[in-house]
Amino acid sequence: MNEIKKVLFEYFLNDARDYLLRYNQLEESATHIGLRSKLVIELMFSLECSLKALFIFETELDEKRAYEKIKKLSHNIQKIVDNLTQNSKNEFNRLITIDFDNYKVFHRYMFESEMAFREEFGVLGEKYYNTINNPQWRKSFYNGIQSFIKYVETKIPFEFKMQSFSDTDFEKEISKYNRLKNIIS
Repeated sequence: MNEIKKVLFEYFLNDARDYLLRYNQLEESATHIGLRSKLVIELMFSLECSLKALFIFETELDEKRAYEKIKKLSHNIQKIVDNLTQNSKNEFNRLITIDFDNYKVFHRYMFESEMAFREEFGVLGEKYYNTINNPQWRKSFYNGIQSFIKYVETKIPFEFKMQSFSDTDFEKEISKYNRLKNIIS
């Protein structure tokens, strides 16, 4: 994997971790349907970002084409999974047991979440009480995503190395930045 793809991988993986962290911070205060829906969206974004990191790692596409493909796949979890290797698909299916297809990014809006979880006569039903209102259900989803992120982390071991400022190759860093910038333009 080239250096730019590695940076993209790390960006997506860090985003996945950040969404899980935000979930943890907000979980206690999610007291109504709108906030509970948003919690699930935090989990969905975490899952999406971990999948995108894995796709960047596994694809043979160059970094620009890989990023363009990721953008086209957008928030469609199943389409991202479909672009992984068979081993990664198997690991995903083993770890993510929640029916994620029922939870979409647009549920972050209060109106959308109200419509998605209310039954025929406007009452909250099983779909709400068995899923986003159920702390055990949310915890199970969280744990599955956390385990999947750990799987993705094994692909590129984290390297922490100290480097003095004077040893930094600024030309190399500027070149790397320009290559990353070129990906989105």
